[in-house]
Amino acid sequence: MPSKLPAFTGMLLSVLLSVLSPVKADQWSQSYIPGEFVYDLSKHAILPDNATVDGSWTLEPHCSSISIPADSSSTTVNLNLPLPARTMGVGLWIKADQRTSVSFQLTDGKQTIQLKEGQLQDQNMAPRQSGMTTVFKDWSLRRAHLLSGNDQLILQSITIKQQHPSKKLSLGCILTTVNGADPYHAKRVWKLKDFVTPKPNSLNWTAINYHEYGFGTDTVIRPDVLKQILYAAPTQHVRIRLTDSFQRAIQTWWQKPGSLDRGMTLPNLPKGCYFLDVDRFNGSGHLLGSGKLVYQVLRDDTIQADLPLTQMDNANDPVWMDGYVADGPSGQVGEDVRLTVHSEPIFKRIASNQLSLHWSVTDTTGLYFEHHVAQLSRDNPTVILKVPSGRSGGYDLNMRWEDVNGHKVDNHQIRYGIADPRLFQAPTRNDANIRTEQHHPIMMDMFSTHNDPSQYARLPQASLTTRIVQTYESGLIPRLGLAWRDFEPVPGCYQWFLVERYLGYAQMSGKPVGIGLGYSGDSIPQWLWFEELMSQDQQTIHAGYHYVTPMGERFTKALMRANEAFLNRYKNDWRLAGFHYYAGPSEGFLTDTPPDVSDYSPDARAKFQAYLADKYQQIEKLNQAWQTQYKSFNTIQIPQPDWDQACETSLPWTDFHFFKVNFVSQRLDQLQSRARAIDPNHIMMMYGKEGFGPTGALASVYRKNNFRYSNGGGETIMAYVQSSIMQSAGVDVQCEGHYVQPNLGSVTRTAANAILAGGYTGHNQMWGLVWAKKAHEMVPEYQAITRFNAAIAKISSELNQLQLATPWAGYHAAHQDILAGRSFRMRGSHALMTLQGVATQAMHQPCAWVDDTSELAALSRYPLIVDTHSKVLTKQSIDVILDYVKQGGTFVASAYTGRYQPGSDAATDTLMRQLGVVQINTTEQRITATGLTISEFAQLTWDKQAAPKVLLANTQNQPLIYELPLGKGRLLITAGLLDISRSTDWLQDTVGQVAGVNPLQITANKTLAAVMQSAQHRYLLLIAEMPDRSLNATQQQITSAPRVDVTISGFAPQLKSLTNLLDGEDLSISNQQANVQIMPGMLYLFRW
Repeated sequence: MPSKLPAFTGMLLSVLLSVLSPVKADQWSQSYIPGEFVYDLSKHAILPDNATVDGSWTLEPHCSSISIPADSSSTTVNLNLPLPARTMGVGLWIKADQRTSVSFQLTDGKQTIQLKEGQLQDQNMAPRQSGMTTVFKDWSLRRAHLLSGNDQLILQSITIKQQHPSKKLSLGCILTTVNGADPYHAKRVWKLKDFVTPKPNSLNWTAINYHEYGFGTDTVIRPDVLKQILYAAPTQHVRIRLTDSFQRAIQTWWQKPGSLDRGMTLPNLPKGCYFLDVDRFNGSGHLLGSGKLVYQVLRDDTIQADLPLTQMDNANDPVWMDGYVADGPSGQVGEDVRLTVHSEPIFKRIASNQLSLHWSVTDTTGLYFEHHVAQLSRDNPTVILKVPSGRSGGYDLNMRWEDVNGHKVDNHQIRYGIADPRLFQAPTRNDANIRTEQHHPIMMDMFSTHNDPSQYARLPQASLTTRIVQTYESGLIPRLGLAWRDFEPVPGCYQWFLVERYLGYAQMSGKPVGIGLGYSGDSIPQWLWFEELMSQDQQTIHAGYHYVTPMGERFTKALMRANEAFLNRYKNDWRLAGFHYYAGPSEGFLTDTPPDVSDYSPDARAKFQAYLADKYQQIEKLNQAWQTQYKSFNTIQIPQPDWDQACETSLPWTDFHFFKVNFVSQRLDQLQSRARAIDPNHIMMMYGKEGFGPTGALASVYRKNNFRYSNGGGETIMAYVQSSIMQSAGVDVQCEGHYVQPNLGSVTRTAANAILAGGYTGHNQMWGLVWAKKAHEMVPEYQAITRFNAAIAKISSELNQLQLATPWAGYHAAHQDILAGRSFRMRGSHALMTLQGVATQAMHQPCAWVDDTSELAALSRYPLIVDTHSKVLTKQSIDVILDYVKQGGTFVASAYTGRYQPGSDAATDTLMRQLGVVQINTTEQRITATGLTISEFAQLTWDKQAAPKVLLANTQNQPLIYELPLGKGRLLITAGLLDISRSTDWLQDTVGQVAGVNPLQITANKTLAAVMQSAQHRYLLLIAEMPDRSLNATQQQITSAPRVDVTISGFAPQLKSLTNLLDGEDLSISNQQANVQIMPGMLYLFRW
């Protein structure tokens, strides 16, 4: 129980812990991890009043936790604590959430060292970067790291900052590391985490209560972890069985409880994923409890990665089997498959001479097959099991051994696979056309995406069938998501019956369905938990999900094989409307979220080294360019981000960036081209938003292979921008909503972006269903969504012909965006967001988009392109801009456009130099003229031969806009950065002169308005923002929000009304003007 300490009698200022005397080195205790030492705070100082000590805290040996008052957002613990010799890192156990941060102040007698959690000394780090290397329930270990061991360090203080201050802070002990390595340079990295299923929600699977990283140290299981997974302290014996990702046994240990008081050290293994089955027995050998841990070796440079593991001697395995193949099929469909079970090891450790083996078989969806009991004896411990093999896929064989009194003495589960080599004959239908309804929305119904055996019992089968019918009745195409884990539970053993279950809906209705094979997070097969996507601190991108790196060879081969097996089987099947092809192992590809940056896995490092060897050929050339001293290409490490810079400018980082850009493009082309070689006819769609790098760089791949582009977050500005970039390149696009359980507002906003991008081919929407563990019947919200989608589907072919009435485009510097954000996802610059907002809500004349990786043909679709502060451009991008202008385009650039080349922080002003500028004098001035504002004003000195025309100057006769003819076109160059939000009038005039005047004059507050057209008609698209700017407003929120007044003028005199294409009455026109009140969040589409 917590005990109260003596009251603090001195003045309580900002000091919460006050040192009485220096601490001796022998007052530090050895942690459970060798080479790490802990200091018990409760024994060190006099604490303030109301402070308590909890002696039951056991996460570290010989330590208690303390609870101290914390009334403010910042609490400083003053210590003046000498650290052990050769200290390389310092940490604090704290009971707090992720929003709480810890920093350390140290001194070596010469200088003060300030370190944030997660920081390496002298290393620049991103804000919000966490140093949580260990998490156990509500406790976490926050660490910071030193460059080298130091014998004279003193920890002066620890500062804890809370976003939401609590009244008390719970602190564990202080920890130091004297061997091992920091996370950024460790040559051996391991991770332990719990394995809990069913999971409480869809966002966590493993690592719900515990995960821990080790860097350059031995792997040790803490005693508290063993207690947690066994739900009790060990009693008589504990068995720990180590297996690989195919369940093949490597080693087994038997331990007495006392021997685990200091934890248990695990062997060093090659890079890979392993499992620890932990069982608790009493003195009679009865099984009392079981648990499971995941042991990942993320990196080990000292062990050959493909080194074959020594398999356990059968005599030491708890049970062994003949006829069982762990990493492939144990038989074929219809074969007599028999597995021989040897139980000799069980008899060796119990007194009973008789055992009964209860065994049952289920498939991996939880469907029960049969149950049997076999009698075993010490003289006859072997039994042959004839197991089901009626269909292909995976089967779980569950075995339980009981003694004559019914006491359970052991259990064991294996998953065996059955392959189907038979030739599949697709059903035929004479009137079928597998490319019909190709402009319709697709409903994404996530039927099975998490590892929960009870999900099928909860699944509303009847309502799912009803939902499919309702989807068809709404004019939509249902797309059913199939988790790869369910599709291929054993390598090469495909569960075709699940696919047939989905395709059965097509046969029931006579209409095709779409299917997608997903492997986001926990949807990936367990046997592929091997090659992890890693961040710059050599931790996995997500503690609980398995984000496999796409650079892993094992993953890549398995992905190719699985998708090609599916397409070869169903390429001529009319029931398949299309295939949603996921390219990446998570929601994205090289998925990361700042400050986490990927990919720092061993697989990525090896590919990066090969890329550099191909680029530089000789290590001497690389060292000269990088200013490094690497001895060979295979010693090169991936560079760390420099967070002190606004944008990454180093050549090593630029090489890393372009390595990823090239890899993604090549990999997608590999996937798509092989798919199209098998199936040239079906609609194929590939997600390509997060973690895929510059959008324009992928356009040629999608177009060549006739793949549709799909993105997530379809309600957002960046989803529209990326969709527009793809449409500009001639690629069909289907925006995909972000929300798993969308409300009406999400669906309308996603559809609006899909239509606005032009050439509408549909939009994707998720229904949630089992994914969020809720059975969604047709509640009013979904009835409204269904009505909306039905209206869209009815006119989808007409929408496919729509384009913006006045075509012009914004120019996005994608490389700059990524180099500034470090992450490989497109975040969108402030200038981009501003131009999109001004174009849609102020000018009501939306722009399309291209980026600095778009091809010349994409730019040439637009008579006017406006740059959005592209200071960093490659020479190739600049050449495309100049070619676009020479062919007749107008490009609005600034004096800063192309000022820098990727890989250098020196201004080259490549574009301006090519145009005839000989000198640029930059300032911080903001200059304003009528309808125009320029920031960072620059004075340009031109070569006499350039002779640009000054198109606009201010009252002091300072040139603000230059016009420079080039070929058939011209450049409009602003003498500084165009302040877009303050230059609406000038932008509207320029768009009107070059692309065309807006056919209508629209007045509306915070409303996206766009005039679009086809060969026959014109259209007006309207959607107003919700008052709280929500992108997922409910139907009730939409209908109850204040209406927005919209006035539209400029119609032809003879026009009397506009046809309402979606819902409601037609819009009347009087005196060439229409007035309408619209609901925020609702999409309106009128035609005339």
